[in-house]
Amino acid sequence: MEDNLSNRIYKANSGRADFNVPSELSIQEKDEYAKMITSGCRQNMKATIRRMVNIPLSLWSDHGIYKRVSFDLNSSDYPVNYCCGQEWSSEMRTLRDCLLGKFD
Repeated sequence: MEDNLSNRIYKANSGRADFNVPSELSIQEKDEYAKMITSGCRQNMKATIRRMVNIPLSLWSDHGIYKRVSFDLNSSDYPVNYCCGQEWSSEMRTLRDCLLGKFD
């Protein structure tokens, strides 16, 4: 099973032990994810996103775009990757809006 954000949210919500992905984000993954989606944002947005990524994954809503956020546990310098489809800045905005609950 691919280690992406959508699968981690699913495992955190379902509690299934047969998935081989973690059910939480590590501190480094939270930091790198927040840094990635808030690049170019103002300080108040960065602070809001940093608070939101600390919420347990079981409380996050799953969105299709989260399948594009993958984690590389073997990489110590940058464990969070994103596979961009069209335009980076608009997709980072979509990830922020999903986290903030604008699409729930």
